[in-house]
Amino acid sequence: MARPLDKLEDKNVEQKEPPHFVHSDLFDNMQEGYACHRIILNKDNVPVDYEILEANASFEKLTGLKRSEVIGKRATQVFPTLKKEPFNWIHAYGTVAMENKKMKLERYFGPLGKWFSISTYCPEKGYFVTTFHDISERMKAEAALKESENKFKSIFNNSAVAITITDKNERIISWNSFTEDLLGMTKKDLLGRHVSLLYPEEEWVRMRKENIRKKGIKHHYETKIIKKNKKVVDVDISLSVLRDDKGKIKMSIGIIRDITERKISEEAVKKSEEKYRRTFELSPEAIVLLDHKGIVLDANKRLFNILGYRTSDIIGERLLKYPYITRKSETQAMLVSLSTMRGTSARHFEVEFITQKGKRRTGSIWTSMLGEEDGKNIGHVMLISDITEKKKADEKLRKNREELAKKNLKLQAKSKELQITYAKLHEAHRQVKKFNEELENRVKVRTRQLEEEKQRVQRLLQLKTDFVNQLSHDLITPLTPIIALLPLALEDTKDKDTRINLDICIRNAKYLNALIQDTLNLARLDSGTLEFNIARIELKRIIDEIIKDNGPVFEKYNVKAKNTVKERIYCRGDTLRVREIFENLYMNSVKFMPNGGELTFSARKDKEEVHIAVKDTGIGLTKSQAEKVFDEFYKVDPSRHEMGSSGLGLSICRRIVEKLGGTIRIESHGLQKGTTVTFTLPQRKKKVKSNAKKDSDC
Repeated sequence: MARPLDKLEDKNVEQKEPPHFVHSDLFDNMQEGYACHRIILNKDNVPVDYEILEANASFEKLTGLKRSEVIGKRATQVFPTLKKEPFNWIHAYGTVAMENKKMKLERYFGPLGKWFSISTYCPEKGYFVTTFHDISERMKAEAALKESENKFKSIFNNSAVAITITDKNERIISWNSFTEDLLGMTKKDLLGRHVSLLYPEEEWVRMRKENIRKKGIKHHYETKIIKKNKKVVDVDISLSVLRDDKGKIKMSIGIIRDITERKISEEAVKKSEEKYRRTFELSPEAIVLLDHKGIVLDANKRLFNILGYRTSDIIGERLLKYPYITRKSETQAMLVSLSTMRGTSARHFEVEFITQKGKRRTGSIWTSMLGEEDGKNIGHVMLISDITEKKKADEKLRKNREELAKKNLKLQAKSKELQITYAKLHEAHRQVKKFNEELENRVKVRTRQLEEEKQRVQRLLQLKTDFVNQLSHDLITPLTPIIALLPLALEDTKDKDTRINLDICIRNAKYLNALIQDTLNLARLDSGTLEFNIARIELKRIIDEIIKDNGPVFEKYNVKAKNTVKERIYCRGDTLRVREIFENLYMNSVKFMPNGGELTFSARKDKEEVHIAVKDTGIGLTKSQAEKVFDEFYKVDPSRHEMGSSGLGLSICRRIVEKLGGTIRIESHGLQKGTTVTFTLPQRKKKVKSNAKKDSDC
């Protein structure tokens, strides 16, 4: 811990005489202040003060201190607040004196309230010399300049307009924050960028033609600039050029104001003016603007259409006078009335005009004030309608009313006759109403009878289904062992006639079994008990399988089957039932192509459905046959039993297609012209009209 200053150990105290460098006439003649000092250390060799050994005359002038009062004294005695200074003077001077260093600094010396430029060096260890001069005025000027610069910078940065500075090559070197906000750009986007890149090309060419750099200044130049996001905005620019003493361009300053909102407002005003001007011109009534003297300031085309005069004949003239208005008394009355108008009230006049061709027209005039200035009327606006035809129509209407009144008397005479007729009509209406009530009751009775008949038919259909199911069951039970045993008997029999008879029995047993199965399937379809497993079906694949599986049948009957479905067409349905449809259709086709032929499978799709066709080159159908082929047990050729036809195949096909949500039809151009059966199936999920286990994609 340091001791009090007066008790500090002065390690240099033994030196009674000042060193040889302390006294010098050279220092006395210096304009700069000069002082020589001895550093004072504590017992730890830490500088804690310094003693003033010598000073020159300039020292007194610069510090205001007498040499006689400071020489031989310690600095802390001369400057009591020295150790409270922000800058540690003792430490700085101690470093110079003890480490033989030099130092140059510019500092504010608080005890004297001045700025000094100080140079100090060590002539001998433990000593230091200072030379200094007062720089307070310079520092004040610099501070004022800095303050001015700060004010300018503050104005520059906080300006409500964008300001840019470009160098002599028109590259951006400075800008304020509003510039970044306006352009949406950063320092990276702006610094060193050629100012032309801020403008659309055509705008920059237009600005170049103004030759602003040569003129040196341009105020309120309207143009467009491009923001970083490529949006083009309207701006007002003021530009000035700064030149050096040789007249060469040093830089340019641009002040940019965003006038987008103003442009929008101007455009809105322009559109509004155009709108009201268009309304003014297209008005079906004549509109006239008059000054306070009654002179026409403006008028729309309708006025000229009414009067037949040219624009130049009326604009600048008094409208309320001859030759435009026939009776002078009318014009006088109107002028007197207009002169007394105040506020927003409107007044009406009816006058007779004379057209340019001398025809008389009746005009209806509504007028109101344009406004007031200093309590005086500034003019009027008039709405003029040509009511000539209306007046004629009113007169005609008046005459018609008189005529109507006469006829009304005649009508009243016939009124009693009408009352009698009405009474008769009323009675007729009552009779009709009574008849309608009786008819309605009969309809209700008949509707009830039809409903009862419907229920009876439904019961009969159910009885039919139950009967068919039971009959089929009763027939299948004994038929099953017959079908199983007849082939065994055929194998064991060598007699030719017996084998022929057994073969006939086998075929008929199979025919009977197929008939029973078809009957059962039809009954299940009608009753809704046949289950469907709905899935996504690829038609090309399933048709290829059918052709392959039934190759022997087609070969046996010399039928060439082909699948023309080249693309992957999908439908939704029960795979087993769809195969059943195809099998019934191709068996029908094969059966009616006795000499062989072609069987073609095709398909096409539309937005919702797939249209599937099975076409043969067989014996064809007549129109009456085509209408019956889907009836139960109907056979086109009853004599043909070799294929085991039950007459139910197409009926079953129709039921299955309808249950799957489709339709089926048959077409033939006549006998020996082949037949085409076309049915549709949905492409997407559709409610099936029977019990369905699931609906999945396969």
